[in-house]
Order: sequence, then C-alpha cells, then structure tokens
Amino acid sequence: MNEAMYWFYTALKGYQRYDPANLHKCKISLAIFAIARRDLVEAEKLLISVSNDLKGSDNPLLISALERHGKMLLRHFPQREKEA
Repeated sequence: MNEAMYWFYTALKGYQRYDPANLHKCKISLAIFAIARRDLVEAEKLLISVSNDLKGSDNPLLISALERHGKMLLRHFPQREKEA
C-alpha cells in the first residue's frame, strides 16, 4: 500500500505541473488510499482541497469529493455528524 501512495504522490506532482485539469481526480484517488490506510487527516485535507477548488461548479468530481468526505466523517468521526 505504501508503494501505491508513493506513485499517487508522484502522479500528483506530475498533474500539478503538466495536466492541472486532472489534478482533482488524482487527489480523490489519493484520499481513497489514505482512508484505507487510516490516514484520515491526510484524506480530509485532500478532499477539502478538491471541494474548495471546485466550489460553485457543476463538476461531478465536487460531488464525489463531498460524498467521500461525508462518508469518512460518518464512519470514523461520529461526533462530527453535523459536518457530514
């Protein structure tokens, strides 16, 4: 799993430089792996980043990021249910 995270971070750097249009897809995928590794702080940071970048747009990636963030909060942080 650590090797997968390494390659996603490498891809993230590449997307930042050469293909910013697909950057959000990479961030969401990286957040999914972070959730699987129980690195919830990193996952939340990535999902909030995507949500803030796409705020006010009709991009389906915004819906995906918000949905995954809400599910993560409900599953791992029941005390933050109102945020979800």
